[in-house]
Amino acid sequence: MTLEDRILGYIDFLSDVAYLDGILASCPVPELLSLLAKMLRAEDRQDVIWTSLCIRDLENFGPQNAHGQEFRRLLPESEAVQQLERLILAGRFFVRANAIYALGKIGSTRSLPAMYQAFDVLLERDPVLLPGLAEEIWWLEEHATWSLVERMVEHTYFAVRWAVFGMGLWVHGVPYEEPLRSIHARSFELLRRDENELVRAEAEFHFQTWAFEQSKANLSREEKRRQSREVERLRPQVSFEDIRILLGNWLHIQNIADYSVADLEAFISAQVAQSEAPST
Repeated sequence: MTLEDRILGYIDFLSDVAYLDGILASCPVPELLSLLAKMLRAEDRQDVIWTSLCIRDLENFGPQNAHGQEFRRLLPESEAVQQLERLILAGRFFVRANAIYALGKIGSTRSLPAMYQAFDVLLERDPVLLPGLAEEIWWLEEHATWSLVERMVEHTYFAVRWAVFGMGLWVHGVPYEEPLRSIHARSFELLRRDENELVRAEAEFHFQTWAFEQSKANLSREEKRRQSREVERLRPQVSFEDIRILLGNWLHIQNIADYSVADLEAFISAQVAQSEAPST
């Protein structure tokens, strides 16, 4: 078995430290990093995804011996990281998604400029991956950069505005300090009055959920149940998270490399129509 085969075969040995140690011990670490960079340049989508997964886990779950320490020391400035940065704007949806996740989870703070640049590009072409990219940026910066949310909330395309509900930290992590608290409140108010029904419905649901959570400690059991039912009735039939999951499943099952804005709009319309169809 070649080293390349071992790297691609890691998918069957996830989090196996001994397997990762075997990869690290197969050749000098600089040679391994060069091979990983080469594999990230491959045409095969699945090979690229498995390679980015292996890099992520070599960093996070690899052994703490000399090989593992050298890998962690050399990875940040390696060509492998440069290739991951390139892939966050790849023309293949799952390749982009895995590169974004890998850069965040290997703690590649040097990649922040490339990730901000990618945010500018994906803001116009890939609303589905925007929440994940923003959250990995937040992870690397160790705080929430609310300016990213503001840009999404103020965007002209409804799917970008809707995508803010894919960011759990923003939806549920109401900041207590100013000016972040005011920014958060202003964004929610804008979305609750949004011209698009999907955005408006999900904004109202999350707002009322948050309001209920803040007040329920002072409610009687009966009133708590009543208000809980009222909030649940506001739950949208189609949420942004539903679209994110279903679109990913559709791309995978149909073996489609990527989607366009037109594809996304047609997909959303189909899901909304299906949710509104009477059950048989």
